[in-house]
Amino acid sequence: MEVEIEIPFKFGKIRIRGEDIASVIEKLNKINFQEIEEILKKKQGIAIETIAKKPEENPILNFTKKARPISYYDKIMVCVYFLATFTGAKIINQNDLKNTFVEASFPMPRNLGDMMNKLVGKGLVAESAEKKEGLKSWYITQEGISYVERGFKKDKDG
Repeated sequence: MEVEIEIPFKFGKIRIRGEDIASVIEKLNKINFQEIEEILKKKQGIAIETIAKKPEENPILNFTKKARPISYYDKIMVCVYFLATFTGAKIINQNDLKNTFVEASFPMPRNLGDMMNKLVGKGLVAESAEKKEGLKSWYITQEGISYVERGFKKDKDG
């Protein structure tokens, strides 16, 4: 089903069409509204005020820029921390992590399950007794929270 949205400006409209809402949002993210405003100003010869604004940047991208993880383990911990603290997720599964990796523009690790098991062994995450969507799930531990907040450094005692 084709989707179309209109973005009104004082002296015109912009129509964005796509196959689905996701493709329309992707196109919307690529629009440079300041450039469009400048073109319309020149065309109309007057100043205009845009009604629509460019959507804000993805919050996981902002967070990863600040956290600056290097290893895959650190990237996983950033995603787990983000899901727990920013979205309020109590437990997460592989699907949650994979989706967050995509949103963060991280390359997908080859064997996420094995890597999560190593993080469990380090005490940074723990396996949850309950499954989420029928899948094995985990939660971040206090040590894992501290690890991310300290910039990926283990506690002096650990």
